[in-house]
Amino acid sequence: MIFDSNFWPLALLVALVSAGIFAAFNFFFKEAKPSADDRYSYDRRKPYDRKRTLTVGCITSALVSLALVRVVMYYFMPSFQGSYFGYYWPLFAAVVPSTVLALFLHEWRARMVVSSVLGLVMLVFVVPTVQYTYNAWGSDNAQRFAAQPKIRIAAPDEVIPPTDPNRMVRVTKKNAAFKGQTALTSSPDANLGSKYKIDPDAYDLQSIAGHRYWVAPLEFANFADSMNFGEPMSPGYVVVDAQDPNKDAFLKLGFSMTLFEEGNFGLNLNRHLYNLGYTGGMLVDAKFEADDNWKPHWVVTYIKRPFGGIAGREITKVIVVDVSERAPKVVEYKFGEQPHWIERANPEDLIKEYAENWGLYSGEFAKNNYWSVFFGVRKDGTLKPSEFDLNYTTTDHSVWVMPMTSTRDTDHSVAGVLVADTTKNEMVYYPGLRGFNVGATVVDTMSHAPGTGQFKNFSVESVQLYSIYGELTWVGIYTSPQSVGSSYLAVGLLHAHGQNSADVVIAPDMQRALALYSNQLAKRGSGEGGIAREAQVSKEVAGKIFRISTLPGNAQQQQAVYAFLIEGDKRIFTLTRDTYTKVPFVQAGDHVRFSYLDIQGPELAVTTFSAAEIEADGKVTGGESAQPARK
Repeated sequence: MIFDSNFWPLALLVALVSAGIFAAFNFFFKEAKPSADDRYSYDRRKPYDRKRTLTVGCITSALVSLALVRVVMYYFMPSFQGSYFGYYWPLFAAVVPSTVLALFLHEWRARMVVSSVLGLVMLVFVVPTVQYTYNAWGSDNAQRFAAQPKIRIAAPDEVIPPTDPNRMVRVTKKNAAFKGQTALTSSPDANLGSKYKIDPDAYDLQSIAGHRYWVAPLEFANFADSMNFGEPMSPGYVVVDAQDPNKDAFLKLGFSMTLFEEGNFGLNLNRHLYNLGYTGGMLVDAKFEADDNWKPHWVVTYIKRPFGGIAGREITKVIVVDVSERAPKVVEYKFGEQPHWIERANPEDLIKEYAENWGLYSGEFAKNNYWSVFFGVRKDGTLKPSEFDLNYTTTDHSVWVMPMTSTRDTDHSVAGVLVADTTKNEMVYYPGLRGFNVGATVVDTMSHAPGTGQFKNFSVESVQLYSIYGELTWVGIYTSPQSVGSSYLAVGLLHAHGQNSADVVIAPDMQRALALYSNQLAKRGSGEGGIAREAQVSKEVAGKIFRISTLPGNAQQQQAVYAFLIEGDKRIFTLTRDTYTKVPFVQAGDHVRFSYLDIQGPELAVTTFSAAEIEADGKVTGGESAQPARK
């Protein structure tokens, strides 16, 4: 605990300095003499004795300072950065106890008391405040903060990285907490549920061997274990499939984990790293991640303050702690050079801080009117990030997608989208992606969609902005609250520029939702020319219907979707009556011509369609030879 061998040389030095400070006070002050009627005097029996006061005071101040610095170093783990070359807290522990004790044990002469108190306030509060103000306030400092993130401004026609629609996250963190608890209680080992627990907030989203999962460690449930009595170990962690809500959660066991983000005493992850010498920066955002071989690790971001050691935050290292065995193994990497399986080296709160500073101070008005922006008098051209979340691209790369709005609280319209890499300090701002509402408004829109009538009690969680088929799309998960977390109900898709409740596509599974959404895009493309470059309409093709069937509608999508196959082509094409009103009369053997939305996916939505036999007033023409649809 606090009496371990770490930091004793520093603690002893602080105690010695504290005793020296008291000795200096003793030289200038007179000993406080007890009066005859003072029952509360520190010692009425002994006569005036400066040497005795010096001895008692030095020993007492040294012991108090020694205990104080040990407690601060052990429990609060301050970084050695900031005021007084990073030694603010050791200096505090040396000066404050000795000064207070000196004032108590000596005569209270007003001038000396006032001088001592003012000096203490100056040393402890005024100097650090002046140092922070010098390094954090003002136009020049604001520009330094705004320049910290490396941001590339995209061309007006650029779009955010595409999302693989077949691998989107459909299980929210609350869903994972609900499913993970069942895995612990249904384990063949009946003792697991009584010995270990899972913190609902401990789940981290990650990709393992190309698939997305929620992962959380098994933590100690019993008091004795949580207080590190008897060298306890955790056998592993729980895994919840983040892509398929129908998959059961499972446990990965056989490990010997002894470090945890919120562990007590020797079980605390940051304390373990702090004692290893990571004291010159801040240990933040510990993430529990498994590599592609399912070996558990803690990934900790190491941050330093680049401006005078007192302002700003900058990642310098990524610390990886292998906790698969009882003795943890620590490896550090330069930020940006960590292994590929580490996905969350760039913390969410740091990304938000960077985006806020850049949005406030990078504009021309802010450069010339810092104080107007700082005090909120005028904020012309300033931006702020709205709600944002983790997104996965088709390249198995994770990014933070942040819609940016103006700094007016009543403004819910997106002025651009900022995309931040999660593994290095790189961002891209897309000014051409604008003119639609932010996530909070989207939640309201999805909550009032016609299809929500099928749910008795629901909420919309994890609303994220994706690029699906080249179109900006909001994706939200409909869930039902549970005592622990929530359970999955359905997935909802909404085109970013079509935010009417009637436009929300709701389906019980992602494949069905994508089929309905692609048909909606096909309709938008044929009627409004709204298809993006990545979702271009194919050239017209001809073929002969091999099979055609009706996919039943649901409470939200009353209109049926027709799926058909063309001879010589294994792909599935879909269309609705919005595309071709006579589709209910199409049957196998009909010769058709059509174009489709050229996208990746299990089903391809048709944008234009015609059937030769039906268009010939019901007469079989037989004049058109079938040509296979191009693959």
